Amino acid sequence: MWYDGIRPLQALERSSERTKLTLMAVASSALTVMALMGYQTARRRARSDYIKTHINDNEGNPTHHAASQHINSLGMIETTAIHLPPPPPPFSDKANHDQTLIDEQLARNQAFLGKEGLDKVRGSHLVVVVGVGSVGSWAALMLARSGVQHLRLIDPSVLLGKDITSHAAASPSTLGRPKVTALQCMIAPIAPFVHIDTIMDEWQTRHLDPINEQGMEKKKVMVVDCLGNTSLDAKLKLITYCHSRRIDIVSALDPGNKVDPTRVQITDISDTFEDPSAKVIRRRLKQLGVDRHLPVACSIEKPVDPKIIKDQQYVESIQDGRLMPDIRTRHTPHFGSIAAMYGMSLTTYTLLHLADFSAYKLPALKLRDKLYGRIHQEVNKRERQHYPKDASPLTLTEVIYIYEEIWRGKSVVSGPQERITLARWDRTLPLSHLNTVCMSKEEARAHDVLPMDTDLREFYGDDVVDHVERQFAEQARFEDIWQ
Repeated sequence: MWYDGIRPLQALERSSERTKLTLMAVASSALTVMALMGYQTARRRARSDYIKTHINDNEGNPTHHAASQHINSLGMIETTAIHLPPPPPPFSDKANHDQTLIDEQLARNQAFLGKEGLDKVRGSHLVVVVGVGSVGSWAALMLARSGVQHLRLIDPSVLLGKDITSHAAASPSTLGRPKVTALQCMIAPIAPFVHIDTIMDEWQTRHLDPINEQGMEKKKVMVVDCLGNTSLDAKLKLITYCHSRRIDIVSALDPGNKVDPTRVQITDISDTFEDPSAKVIRRRLKQLGVDRHLPVACSIEKPVDPKIIKDQQYVESIQDGRLMPDIRTRHTPHFGSIAAMYGMSLTTYTLLHLADFSAYKLPALKLRDKLYGRIHQEVNKRERQHYPKDASPLTLTEVIYIYEEIWRGKSVVSGPQERITLARWDRTLPLSHLNTVCMSKEEARAHDVLPMDTDLREFYGDDVVDHVERQFAEQARFEDIWQ
């Protein structure tokens, strides 16, 4: 028989221990499932009650709305009111956050940066994001997700319908809200352990003051600059202020008219000649004394032809990086995904910088200080020799600017040369941004002994003279912008 001669009772006794264990496992599983279902049901009910309560409150509060514009069937704009959802309950009480849960949330960053590196990210800095639009909102969101303990968001604007394609916190329900508030409400349930300050205003120097906590020294400050061209003056002021105060800063250049994600990179401002949109900022910063040691997010892609723009002159100016008089007010069209990549790049650099991650370094600076010094001495010596009565020596800063920004280190006569110097173009006028050209040493010596009444167009040809005049005209436009 099936029990091979063993009585049924004896078989049952031998298997009783196994049966008990099986029954205990089944009972434990059932209790666990019941507990989880009960907990989830309770949370759903609590959340539902919370939403219903606030909906009722909002219905009785006619002031809790924002203006929304709609176009009716006649093509006219009508303004109606839309109700905004309430902000979520506060999540900033640190006592409510289990350190074990925080460690689990940041486990992957700790595996990459190490515990010491992650501790530096979390505790060592106040990170100030200036401008939380299509670039800054993604930078701020990822900084919070990555464990930055203190964020300060600065932006004076509100969310509009056009922001839905590019802003991290934009949705139909948040239109009309301040960008900083909408972003804070979005981050709160994701990273409740992050302390967020919001400032709905243009940035001021006082906004970069480090914060104090009891029992802690003043925290250092790192600035993430995401201001666009329409805030160009504020952007330059922010960069120069941080540079003069030795405040760490990383800046985003204009992502407009770019579509290639493989060309986005972080580099130094002195190495952004491949990005035409960087020209106006780089030139102005050099005049303000900031020519290096400013990491920026940029793209080395040549700007594409934006189809929405019908002005061919403007299209060509975008692609060539020429300066336009309305640079401060003109919006360049951009993809939200590319702008988000700029923000992610800024976040990556910021996290690695805060963590002192030694495996990552910016590309080496292409410094030519010895070359600039040599040219500076040669030019001033030649001025005193050939023009003793009206010698007009250049400063070292002016030499660097003219060599790099106007002529890119190339001779106007023969192109790239190893032995380059600067010389007056019109010998009857003094040296200046609008009368100094790059030439080889031999070309400069020959140029300096030409008769004063020499026809340069006849001597050098139309191509050379036209090129020189175009560059001088562009420099003149640039100087008009900043007057």
